Amino acid sequence: MLLAVDIGNTNILCGGIVDGQIRHSFRMATHKDKSAAEYALQLNDLIRLYFKDPKALKGAIISSVVPEVTHSIEKAIIETLYLLPVIVKREIPAPFPIKLDYPATLGSDRIADATAVLHEYPPPPLIFDLGTAPPCSVLNKQGEFIGGLISPGIKTGSDALLSKASLLGSYELSNPEQLIGANTEDAINSGIVYGHASMVDGLVRRIEKQFEEKHCVVLTGGLSGLIAQYCECDIIVDRVLILKGLNYLYHSQKNQ
Repeated sequence: MLLAVDIGNTNILCGGIVDGQIRHSFRMATHKDKSAAEYALQLNDLIRLYFKDPKALKGAIISSVVPEVTHSIEKAIIETLYLLPVIVKREIPAPFPIKLDYPATLGSDRIADATAVLHEYPPPPLIFDLGTAPPCSVLNKQGEFIGGLISPGIKTGSDALLSKASLLGSYELSNPEQLIGANTEDAINSGIVYGHASMVDGLVRRIEKQFEEKHCVVLTGGLSGLIAQYCECDIIVDRVLILKGLNYLYHSQKNQ
């Protein structure tokens, strides 16, 4: 079994993968000030809870957009599982051409997402990863990463809204019962959910207009299932896309 770990700004997603199939997965909060020893204790407990047999893990791979946490998680895996994880971008380069002004700036999470999409879905793809700062990644029919867009995420945007508007109370993100909210909480919830769905629809429409071709649109991330319900364009939801990409990257590196 392969342990695949994606370190995001808000959560750390861990998956156990056997023969390309994700058998187990769990999330834990990202804390930049947590020590490797603290992560090791938490990781050990969660792996025993979800994976049952830690000895079944024979390899590990990490992608990360939080450099402060990467070393701690790497050390925690070494000390807990006695495995030396490979790090995307450090030991594993992107397996596709990157047509950016500065290719080295492409995050390891986007490399993993794009790798999975190129293996699993028809070209050309658009990837929306609905996390803290959700990027839209654009690849062409030749499998080249040609660019994208980055916008504030759902939690980022809602936290900023509530912190700047003192009269707005807290709210719980959920499925809006109707488009037009009849109270403050419902109005915030509807505005955020429909607003992000409309952003996806609008960007897809504009990108397809620019390239004059239909794209395969893939939504991933923890809130992808919620937002996809309110999108009007054709959407594929793949919440574990990044784990699939990490699996492909790991085995491509091992086969070299």
